[in-house]
Amino acid sequence: MIYLEKCSEHSEDIVAIDIKEQSAQKRGLCTKCWAVKDKKEVMHIQDSINQINQAKQLLKEDRTHQLQINLENIYKLSESLDQLKIFYIQQIEQISTSIKKWTQSIQKIEEDFMNKVQSQKSNDYQIFLRFIKEEENNFKLNQTAFLKDIDQLIQTLDQPELLSKCILNLKKTFVIETIIEKEHHDEEIQNLNLLCEDHQEKIILFDLSQERTSSKRIVCQYCLDSYSSLNYKSVKFVQNQWREISQNRLENMQNHSNQLKNKIKSISESFGILKKDLIKSLDNANKNLQDHYDEYSIKLDSTRLQMNKSWEEMSKEEIIKILLELSNLNNQSISVDPLLNEYNYQDNQINEVIKDTVLCLQECQESQYNKINGLTNNILIVNDMKSKVKESNKEVGCQIMIETMDQSLNKSIFLELKQKELDLSINLKQTQHLIIHSQISSQQQQQLKPFTYNQTKVIKQKEWCRAIAINKDNSILVVACVKQIKVFDFKEEQLKQTQLLNEHSDDVRTLNFMKKSNQFISGSDDKSIIIWCMNENNQWICKLKLNGHTHYVYCLILNNNEDIIISGSGDQTIKFWIKQNEWVCSQTITDHTNDIYGLSINDQQNKVISCGCDNLILVIEQSSHNQKWNVIQKITVEQYGIRICFINDEVFTFQPKCKEQMQIYQMNSTNKQFLKTKDIMVKSEYSDDNYQFPSQYIKQKCLIICKNGQNLNLIRKKQNGDLALEQSIEFGTHIVYGQMSDDGEYLITWNNKQKKIQIRKYEEN
Repeated sequence: MIYLEKCSEHSEDIVAIDIKEQSAQKRGLCTKCWAVKDKKEVMHIQDSINQINQAKQLLKEDRTHQLQINLENIYKLSESLDQLKIFYIQQIEQISTSIKKWTQSIQKIEEDFMNKVQSQKSNDYQIFLRFIKEEENNFKLNQTAFLKDIDQLIQTLDQPELLSKCILNLKKTFVIETIIEKEHHDEEIQNLNLLCEDHQEKIILFDLSQERTSSKRIVCQYCLDSYSSLNYKSVKFVQNQWREISQNRLENMQNHSNQLKNKIKSISESFGILKKDLIKSLDNANKNLQDHYDEYSIKLDSTRLQMNKSWEEMSKEEIIKILLELSNLNNQSISVDPLLNEYNYQDNQINEVIKDTVLCLQECQESQYNKINGLTNNILIVNDMKSKVKESNKEVGCQIMIETMDQSLNKSIFLELKQKELDLSINLKQTQHLIIHSQISSQQQQQLKPFTYNQTKVIKQKEWCRAIAINKDNSILVVACVKQIKVFDFKEEQLKQTQLLNEHSDDVRTLNFMKKSNQFISGSDDKSIIIWCMNENNQWICKLKLNGHTHYVYCLILNNNEDIIISGSGDQTIKFWIKQNEWVCSQTITDHTNDIYGLSINDQQNKVISCGCDNLILVIEQSSHNQKWNVIQKITVEQYGIRICFINDEVFTFQPKCKEQMQIYQMNSTNKQFLKTKDIMVKSEYSDDNYQFPSQYIKQKCLIICKNGQNLNLIRKKQNGDLALEQSIEFGTHIVYGQMSDDGEYLITWNNKQKKIQIRKYEEN
């Protein structure tokens, strides 16, 4: 690196740089050199030094940032490779095991074949050849089945999802462009072959303002005299911006393509595994059932043979045994089946086979459907197939049981065995599978019908709508439009605006209608809560303003009596407002350490749960002694969540931000603490989320409504308590707000992509 202190021509101190000069020795200028130079070609030495220092700082920041990104991507790459390694090891071991079984099978089949050939007695050569051909065909069929199984296992070695993840992480790890490369790129990107139509001069600026027509969007230096805009951008700026957008679009397109490909492959694999496991389980069950019957038949034939012996063939001991039995001729048990104990044993073993098979079938289908539910968009089809498979399994199990019962010689013994099994403290779920015939009794619960929410109406709404609420009889809709609240009459799926409320001084973030009275409440960025009511002229007015929070009010809920309002805020507090002679803040919870975004109250109205940015879920309980609210449990989560919702007194859902699993928490009956019991697969399709659109549970429809990223997930609670994703609405943006009516008939939303209020209606399929 050349560092000049003196001018090469006058040997005086350098005070400026000739930016046009290519020779490093001649770029330094003293005051004499500067005097004869064009000012446009000269940069003061201090400005040059400042530019260097700025470049150093930018370079340091860029490389530090990129180093962090590279290390993260390398870590992810290492994780993906470890997963790939484990996957290949497991698959190869499975293939190796199958090949060993194949080898043993070939040897056994060959031995059996030769034994059959040697033992075949025939005097007709053609019949003998036909016999050989049939045996060889059977041999080929067995080998074809093995070949097919191993071929499928080998094909599973193709793991595009894990490989794509590795390649993607590898591509993301790149070296930063140097400053010289960036500047060179910027110089290249500015070259345009466009001239101004009015002045035939080079285009130097683009106009990005929304109101300007397309013909005035490109301007030269002379156009600036005629047109003025606050949104003129340089050619370099616009091209750089467009390059970034194009790159993002291409990445998104490729990601979506990979997602579809991987999704289809994963679903096909799950279907294949499910089919194979079902067939295998049923085949094993049939074989086991036949083995038990064969074992019983052997003893039955032996006993029959013994009983049918002629007196001449009997030994002395056998005759004495008969005489002893005849001596008890008056004993009622003398005619009882001598193989009764054997029958009871085999019958019990058959019941065990049935139990194990049905449990295996259920575990198999549940395992595969859990995978499929997280991959497919058409959840309704999957659930319908799941229902059909379950019904099929019930029918198979029922048929096996019927055949078993048909063979029964003593129905009372059969029922007695069943009662004994019930007494062994087997849990309810296993017991239901043991007594399969009870599953098809008249006590079966009616299944909920599939449904969809279909869009019926849209209304243009340009202003942002961060909150929506609908009253109890679906006749009034209130919509938060920035800091105003629009009131609509809602009749026959038509919206008619009737009023505009302007009491809040900043954005409104939450709205809730009261059910018992004709009132609603609102929370805002102006830190206030307003209770609205109707006056004698049927106009909504501000009845009362509650002040107490020192930051935005993000969430509000009411108890059923509507004498308690609970609010969560960015000031990290939860406030309990009670209605006495007037509304007052009775208590403040300060256990959160960051913004609070979600609140929910249980059916019994004595517990409140909350979540926010501090990776905590609080369980707050009201004391029956002094009515005070106390934090009784703090649950630490790995990923903070925005939405939380009680389903009943003992179960609540929690949605970690943009994770494709919703967490289910259930109260432990012993210590009364909530524990996470399972994850439900849901959709997100995005890495970010907004902080409104609270989660709801609609009892009338057994529906959980929970937004997650770009998706609104509708999860149905089955009558057996299981939860399943029934419909997922993707909006193409994570900026979505809305609410479902209390009866579940209407879903009202707004998003920043369409900028319309969308009305969807519940329809059963």
